[in-house]
Amino acid sequence: MPCGNSCGLDQGCKNPYLFYDGPENPSILVIGEAPGKEEDDRGHIFIGRSGTFLRNGLEQLGFDVDNEIGFCNVCACRPPDNRTPTKKEMKACTPNLVNTIKSVAPSVKMVLLMGNTPLQAIFGKVGITKIHGITEYIGGVPYIPLYHPAYVLRNEGTSVVDTFIADLEKVGRVYEEVMGSREKTWDYKVLDAAGLEELLPEIEKSDLLAFDTETNTLDMYSENADMICVSFAFDKDNGYVVFLSHPDLHIEPEELRDRVEALKKLFDLPIPKAAQNGMFDIRFLDKVHGIKVRNLKHDTTLMAHLVDENSQRDLTALTTRYNSDMAGYDDVMAGEMKKANSLMMNIPSDTIKQYAAGDALTTWRIAKKLYKIITDEGLVDLYNDIVMPALNEYIRMTDSGVKIDEKVSNWLKDEYEKRLEFLENNIYTLPLCQEWEKIKGKKVNFASPKQVMELIYEMGKAPIQLGKKTERPTLDDNARKAILELPVNSKYSKAIEVVRGMAGIAKVRTLYKMFAAKASSWVRDDGLVHPEFLLHGTVTGRISCVPLDSEILTKDGWKTYDKLSYGEEVLGFDIQKWQYKWTRLVGISKGIDLVGKTYYGTCHDKKYCSSFVSTGTHKWISRYQDMTGYVESSCKLRGVEKVLQPEVLFPDVSDSILTPEESFLLGWYLTDGFTTGEANYGLSMQLVKTRSINLLKEYLDKYEISYTCNRYKYKSKFDKEDGHYKTEFHISSNIFNKIYNIYYNMDPSKLIISLSKEARESMFLAMLEGGGSMRRDKKNYDRFGALDAQKKRTPEVFELLSLSLGQPYSHRFSNTVAGKRFVNYSLLKKELVNNKNLSWEQMEEMEVWCPETELGTWVMRQGHGICITGNCKSPNVQQVPKEIPDDEWLKEHSIKTMFVSKYPDGYLVSVDYSQLELRLMACISGDSLMLETYRNDGDIHETTARRLFPDYDKVDPDVRKKYRSAGKTMNFKSIYSLDESYLKIYPGVAAYAKQTLDECKRLGYVANAFGRRRRLPAIKSFNRTEFYHAYLQACNFKIQSLGHDLLMYSLIKVAKRLRKENLRGHLILDIHDALMVDAEDREEAIKIAKIMKEEMESVGKFDWALIPIRADASIGRDWQSMKEVDDETK
Repeated sequence: MPCGNSCGLDQGCKNPYLFYDGPENPSILVIGEAPGKEEDDRGHIFIGRSGTFLRNGLEQLGFDVDNEIGFCNVCACRPPDNRTPTKKEMKACTPNLVNTIKSVAPSVKMVLLMGNTPLQAIFGKVGITKIHGITEYIGGVPYIPLYHPAYVLRNEGTSVVDTFIADLEKVGRVYEEVMGSREKTWDYKVLDAAGLEELLPEIEKSDLLAFDTETNTLDMYSENADMICVSFAFDKDNGYVVFLSHPDLHIEPEELRDRVEALKKLFDLPIPKAAQNGMFDIRFLDKVHGIKVRNLKHDTTLMAHLVDENSQRDLTALTTRYNSDMAGYDDVMAGEMKKANSLMMNIPSDTIKQYAAGDALTTWRIAKKLYKIITDEGLVDLYNDIVMPALNEYIRMTDSGVKIDEKVSNWLKDEYEKRLEFLENNIYTLPLCQEWEKIKGKKVNFASPKQVMELIYEMGKAPIQLGKKTERPTLDDNARKAILELPVNSKYSKAIEVVRGMAGIAKVRTLYKMFAAKASSWVRDDGLVHPEFLLHGTVTGRISCVPLDSEILTKDGWKTYDKLSYGEEVLGFDIQKWQYKWTRLVGISKGIDLVGKTYYGTCHDKKYCSSFVSTGTHKWISRYQDMTGYVESSCKLRGVEKVLQPEVLFPDVSDSILTPEESFLLGWYLTDGFTTGEANYGLSMQLVKTRSINLLKEYLDKYEISYTCNRYKYKSKFDKEDGHYKTEFHISSNIFNKIYNIYYNMDPSKLIISLSKEARESMFLAMLEGGGSMRRDKKNYDRFGALDAQKKRTPEVFELLSLSLGQPYSHRFSNTVAGKRFVNYSLLKKELVNNKNLSWEQMEEMEVWCPETELGTWVMRQGHGICITGNCKSPNVQQVPKEIPDDEWLKEHSIKTMFVSKYPDGYLVSVDYSQLELRLMACISGDSLMLETYRNDGDIHETTARRLFPDYDKVDPDVRKKYRSAGKTMNFKSIYSLDESYLKIYPGVAAYAKQTLDECKRLGYVANAFGRRRRLPAIKSFNRTEFYHAYLQACNFKIQSLGHDLLMYSLIKVAKRLRKENLRGHLILDIHDALMVDAEDREEAIKIAKIMKEEMESVGKFDWALIPIRADASIGRDWQSMKEVDDETK
């Protein structure tokens, strides 16, 4: 029957007007896009390959498809070539869709929307990749958007299929709940103070109490920090919720006090407690309401990490994996969080109560199951004796805090500022810098790598040092070290003097920016610093970092780590004011760690989704509720978004390097333009689109730019008839040559940040007209494309230009007919955030680096992706220099001086393991030479040096000192890199490496002496690089993880012993391989030092401890003035 509308689709159909297929009274209505070819041929819908796939999926869920499911489409006629219906066609068919829905509405209990087209028709929006599986309600009927089955079939073998199946399973759960047929395996109840008091006797009889908290912030020290509710469970069937604050509820002060008192009784019960990431909940309860949690026995985050360190450990993932009966308990909350803009206080308390109770109950069930797995896999001793006791001690340490002497801190800040000023002025007085100023007429700019290399290599005649990978001249760390090792009394002396001066400035500036200038900001309202300890996250737990090829945006453009200078300005992001801001680089760290991908974009298939690579502990700028902060790559918290590209403008400049009209012409050149002439370049543009022609004329006239314009007919090989007309504009070389020279004589990124806002806008407009397209609303450009590799560097300009104007983008690649790579950009209507459907995915181990800025943030580029990101600005005492530097001034102004005891007459006590990882390698490998050296209290570095240099005992002491230094370097490097030369010196280590490889191949994992496992599936990879990385990880893990577990074991023993002897001294830090205690006075400090040394060295009970494990104890009024205990008592 004709529909009576004039969209025209019916003209090309064999069977038009396919309004509905299915029973008269369906329970579920499926709405698709439009009939396909097979449907049009046969006169029925959802019967082709994709329709059959959907029908089979619904049948597997137990639905009687023929009698329960009805099918219709947004458009009742097939569009040509199965294309997506246009808005006009959808609008014409809407009355028919409405009539179909109305006709079956009395019996329909659920509606499924297959893909973007029905989503747009029903809700007026698109974005199926973001909101698939999230239930919306219309008139009490659940509407669930799903991927279209045709899209799923096009992505067979990818995560799209798994996602679709998971969403179908949710359809089954929701339907069962609607029909009341799903067997609910749990219930919940909201309690007031009286209800909780009444329940306490029953709770006390249980064997486990799981709990969770919902808060209005992640910062418990915030003035506005508050707790919305506390939830708990003590059996497998029920969850309970106690509200403490919410806009929906009016809790009288007296009732609130009673609830808090009842909760104090609850958490003081002696029964074992369990939590997910319990360190946060326990500390928040104590800080905000003074509620102390007794007897924490299980943390499901740590349990999951112990069972499988490579898997996701967020509660939703753990529920799906270990408690599938409750899967989906948080679905409604996920949808509400999106509606409420991630503001928990904006979500109705009725929604929160089920979700909060579910969190506690699923934690209870997961803890039970994971503990059984831990027991079955032989990990129970490690878990019970080390992991959980250590967590409780770290909570105590964090709460105890560390004291910083305010007067010393302020004095150091002033002294470092004066020293920096002196050193920066003094370096210009050096002979080589004076020669530069005499020749150039201005001082050398030490922030410019180009000028510094010219100073050192050309004027200073120093031997040119090449980068290992680039093989280009460089002044990176290795290059500067090589120059400083040159003979002082040589023709290079002037260059050496400057490099030494630069190194001195860098040392002082780094310590100033990282510690002296920041210390006051670390102190909380109790006058203490509260460092946090992470017991899970990446396997190695090193500093947050990104790969070496990641670039940072400086005022000179994009730079890699080896081209940076301390103190130079880089672009950061102020997360409090939510704006870009220039800041200074104050530090760079470099090392090796495991990295993974953080995905972004709207796709579900990782093959088509872009990503940034970082370590699991890398800090991303995040938004949670109405707060901003940082979240780690591997962290997946509900409602927390990692903001990658905000809708914020770059800082404006008053003195733009190009005018808006010049920028406009440059934008045209970078897309549709080409140069004319040989020495003096003019600009020509050939246009076809009327809009572009008119716009160009309008702007050329507006800016009063002289041009010539010709229109001619043009026929290409693709034209079927007479061809088409082109309009050619020409700008003379008198106008364009200046623009051309500026562009090609500076870095494109430096050019963009040197433009005013108006200049950027005019360039962006021209580039979109030249290389953009309109696809969404046909009114605004939302796409752009350019060849990847080209002289013009158009992609590089477009990417930074977009970001500078607050225009987020995502990108993909395609190939042209000629096989060249083409970059396709999609301009987004809102800020770019991480892909919530694809979590951080671990890859491999590689070299990484991390910049430290004053602002704590920076702008990063990886390939064609640009984002804002963070670096750890919180107190990281592990970065405080461990050894006293050679610089006498730095010795007298050590950063460690500011760290003191909180007691008036107090002392700090530090006990440090001596060569821990080398001793552990000797124990685990059983190498006879290593064991003999340590058993005889020998020097392992001297042992290695003797094997490297046969004349070791014959040379003079100065040479012998250099030999030993080389031996020391090899020891600390090669136990991780397993160099062949090292394995020849210590054949026992070679045998250990082979044995570890065989073990890993056989089991798929390796285990350290305490039983902790590292699962390495890549050990069976045919990719040589992946295999080799897995091999090194396996060998390193058995040593590094053993050292970490041993330190935690010692920490537990020391803490217990201090409490047993009723000492006031308590642990405050673990640093490197050391533990630190704050003692009440000198007498107690000496006693504690002996206790700590005794406990830390008493590892003889372990059968793997083939040699003594030594520890050195020292005490002092501050961290810097510490002396060994024997010296202190003299």
